[in-house]
Amino acid sequence: MRLVSVLLAGAALTVAAAAQGTIRNSAHDFSSAAWNTNPTGTASNQRVKPGQVCGVCHIPHVGGRGITADDRISQPLLWGRKMSTVTYTMYTSPTINGTTDPQPTGSSRLCLSCHDGSVALDLYHRRTISVANEYVPGDYRVPGKPVTTPGTDFGADHPISIAYNPGTGAGQDPNLRPITDPFAGTVSGQTIADILEGNKVQCSSCHDVHNVEVPTGSQNLLRIQNNNPASPSALCLACHIK
Repeated sequence: MRLVSVLLAGAALTVAAAAQGTIRNSAHDFSSAAWNTNPTGTASNQRVKPGQVCGVCHIPHVGGRGITADDRISQPLLWGRKMSTVTYTMYTSPTINGTTDPQPTGSSRLCLSCHDGSVALDLYHRRTISVANEYVPGDYRVPGKPVTTPGTDFGADHPISIAYNPGTGAGQDPNLRPITDPFAGTVSGQTIADILEGNKVQCSSCHDVHNVEVPTGSQNLLRIQNNNPASPSALCLACHIK
């Protein structure tokens, strides 16, 4: 089985194209969005420089932006977006082996500040009123979630904030590859451990939000192209033994 794992990883590396390497012109580039290029409304809105790429999610400095030092500590990655306050239904299954957090944690929680549909896209840098009422359109929500209501039920989606525990012991999954196995993405020498977050599977384990490690042809900012006929389900097979 280990030999098969190595061969699969090698095959996926062979068919993977080079990473695009930039957030510019990716699905996360909002620099030309109307609500970003022409921000209007309250005085706090007008302090936000228009046409930002990084500034829609991050804020490098606290002063003058309505963000306090405590906000920077409570949210990692210099986060500058309004956070969702909804309660989620997490994935569960009679055959699940890993332990899932009661609610999304880590970077997955940050992703949901856009992708659950409950927070307007232009609510960043502590804006309290959505000027353009720009809620996440259907193609930005987690697939299958309603377009008119927040998508809070993740019971039918790949689990996030779940421990990655390969093995045959209690609470371990024998159908997961060891974390030392190669992750067949675009980064040479990258292992499964490198795409985990504190040994947990998060949104960022499969998606590279900055488009740095996304191969050409891959959809939805996936780290490995999953719809390539030459290597079907390559992303799934990078971690799962099937």
